[in-house]
Amino acid sequence: MVNSDSKSPIIEAFKREISLDIDRWGDFEMEMCDYAQSLKTEKEFVECVRDFSVYMREYLDREQKLFFKRINDEAKEKIIHDEMVDSFSGFYKGISHNVNSTMSIRDAGLRRNIQAISFNYTEVFDYAMEKAFDQYSYRAPQIIHIHGKLGDDPTLGIDNENQWKAAYPLSRNGKRAFVKPFFNEEYDRMRVVEAVNIINSADTICTYGLALGESDLTWRNVLIDWLQRNTKNHLFVYRYGISQKTYLLGNVEKCILCHRIVC
Repeated sequence: MVNSDSKSPIIEAFKREISLDIDRWGDFEMEMCDYAQSLKTEKEFVECVRDFSVYMREYLDREQKLFFKRINDEAKEKIIHDEMVDSFSGFYKGISHNVNSTMSIRDAGLRRNIQAISFNYTEVFDYAMEKAFDQYSYRAPQIIHIHGKLGDDPTLGIDNENQWKAAYPLSRNGKRAFVKPFFNEEYDRMRVVEAVNIINSADTICTYGLALGESDLTWRNVLIDWLQRNTKNHLFVYRYGISQKTYLLGNVEKCILCHRIVC
């Protein structure tokens, strides 16, 4: 995207801005919210968002197809099956005897008790989940893609309109393009309802790679409310790197009891 030519001067300027410091755009949605202030109109902003969205979908689609091509092998499929089963049964182990005992009583590691919500656009995790349930007496749960998935209107954007910084307001079209809850309400409100129900009915939640950043503030608050509602609820957080762990705890530490978060 950054290196390709564009007929639109708006898109060309957008690409140059990203290429100047591409690492800064790791949190695309919040950076895009800042960049919107340099644009003159909502039309220019939506043009940039849609151009990036097309590029993102094409890139992820290529990567997903490459993954499925490379994984099309019985030995590799068995590795995925075994790793997934081990992850389900052992995600809480090695922390403390008390945690082991509590999770064992809850049957937290049994596959039949698993529900899943994905914040990814690809269906790689769906594939891995299906493999985990091969030759098992229960069917794999249907994964809720809270932000959509490739081929089914994946949505980018901020968490709420209060995060919008540009001087020009967002119309219905702009909100649909860049405010996640607005898009979900218009396109598929039931996936939000189902995801909230899954969270609220759980006593144990394990997250993998979920940043809980500003663009997903709604879901951070849902988890905080869930933890505050019942002191017996447990949240396990898997992240890579101490700095990321510190960032995550900084997001939730002010509102919840830290001893019930296991990172």
